[in-house]
Amino acid sequence: ASSLFHQAALLAAEQEDAEPANRICRFGAPRGAFAEVMVACERAVALAADNPSYRDGRGIARALAGDTPGAIEDFRAYLAAVAKNGPSADRSARRLAWIQSLASGGNPFDAMELYRIRSEGSFGRRN
Repeated sequence: ASSLFHQAALLAAEQEDAEPANRICRFGAPRGAFAEVMVACERAVALAADNPSYRDGRGIARALAGDTPGAIEDFRAYLAAVAKNGPSADRSARRLAWIQSLASGGNPFDAMELYRIRSEGSFGRRN
């Protein structure tokens, strides 16, 4: 499966549309393929850095890959962007908790949290 995630990520990264790259990023990262989909996560943000969902997805992938400073940066950008657009209070509170956990050297992504991420269904949403 990891090879297929990587192939899909490479194909999505060649596109000029950020949404396919974001979908691959958000689908693969919480399923353990964060390294394989990172190129798609990076591409989505490169094409549409102002989309908070893309920063959120890349933040998840970065956190799982061990890039704590990058993940915190992405989650802070997500929170700043959605604060202007009436965010989901639950989702924002969870991202803030992730930042706090990561900043203190913790790992907020236990099995239950990964399940919640996979269940969010935030593909294509702006918040």
